[in-house]
Amino acid sequence: MIRRLIAFTFLLLLSSAVWAQSAPQGYDSGKIAFGRKDYPTALAEWKKSAAAGHVRSQYNIAIMYWRGQGTKTNTKQAFFWFERAASTGHLASIYMLGRSFEGGHGVSKNDQMARRNYLKAAKQGHKFSQYRIGRLLMKGRGGEKKPAEAVVWFERAAGQRVTTAYYELGRAYAAGRGVAKSPETAVEWYRKAADADYAFGQERLATALMSGTGVAADPDTALALYRKAIKGGSRLAMLGLGDAFIHGRAGLPKSPEIGVVWYSRALDLGYMSAGLKLAEMYDKGEVVPRDAKRALAAYEAAANAGSRKAAYQAGLRHEAGRGTAVDKGQAIEWFWQAARRGHARAMMALGKLLSTWEVTRESKRVDAWAWYKLAGETGLDTAAAADRVYAAMSDRDRQLAMPRLAAERRNLKRYTSKTGG
Repeated sequence: MIRRLIAFTFLLLLSSAVWAQSAPQGYDSGKIAFGRKDYPTALAEWKKSAAAGHVRSQYNIAIMYWRGQGTKTNTKQAFFWFERAASTGHLASIYMLGRSFEGGHGVSKNDQMARRNYLKAAKQGHKFSQYRIGRLLMKGRGGEKKPAEAVVWFERAAGQRVTTAYYELGRAYAAGRGVAKSPETAVEWYRKAADADYAFGQERLATALMSGTGVAADPDTALALYRKAIKGGSRLAMLGLGDAFIHGRAGLPKSPEIGVVWYSRALDLGYMSAGLKLAEMYDKGEVVPRDAKRALAAYEAAANAGSRKAAYQAGLRHEAGRGTAVDKGQAIEWFWQAARRGHARAMMALGKLLSTWEVTRESKRVDAWAWYKLAGETGLDTAAAADRVYAAMSDRDRQLAMPRLAAERRNLKRYTSKTGG
């Protein structure tokens, strides 16, 4: 979707109507070369006109470096040229500065700067910036969460037919974020996104039609939409189709086995929620036969996809020998993954294991104490355990304790800004 948006913007800029600036030497020949896909020549020609201050050429060069056309991908060079073009007030370049800051492309990641650039372009009517500032405001990235303001920007972007804004408005009305909760209005926006062939809108509409939430239930249409959404890349739609087979909905034969296949496909594509659901099914044994080994494998796959909950569950199973032989070392590894991602009980479990495993290695007590302290900062009652570990430390390890705690706090902040689940 984003690549299509960039390409669309790029083509607009090739039109002389976009920017009222006479084209210096090199610009027209660059257009001709680009049109015949001679990207190295286009880049060389546009560099001539860009050096003369031609804004369209500067932007076009930036896009070529961003996409690796006629040259190797170089986001630092892209940022340089976006910045030059943006300094003239060029809206698409200001938007791309926001993209660069948001994703850390060619510059240090900085959501505040992303927010500032998106807002600057959004206020001047740039529709993709309106959508992007809406997302940052809704999530509270780069500043305070402002759901109501986010909805306003989504509405403005939707007014300019930004498909993803339809979808975000559907989510806002479904959850009551920034607006009064209205499943019916959510369905209207999901339908607009689905009609625009947006896979995630199709999945959300399908789910509403399957359950009859905000609209009359229509399982047959829901099933067709799930299949469309899967072709469009929606992993969540795979779960929806899997559920339909598991429960025998929409005239499908009841087949937990086929349902598990769809869940597994979503997991293979890195969708951690699919792994969690698969693991829970194998754990409970209500839909498929109970299988501790398969449950563990699903938890581990979900953990590798980024789920801290799954990493914690994998740690518990290695510690207790469920679905595998007891392996305290593996348990520590999985607890560590979950703890680093902010899972409080994994922090406590890690503190407990480290304080009792290979106790002759005193440095383990330093780590144990740090994780007990971090778990306590989340509200868990670990103060007494932390005190016991600290009392058993050598003087040297006590000197290491506070620096280790500070380091793990920094790591925790860095990891939790990227992960979840």
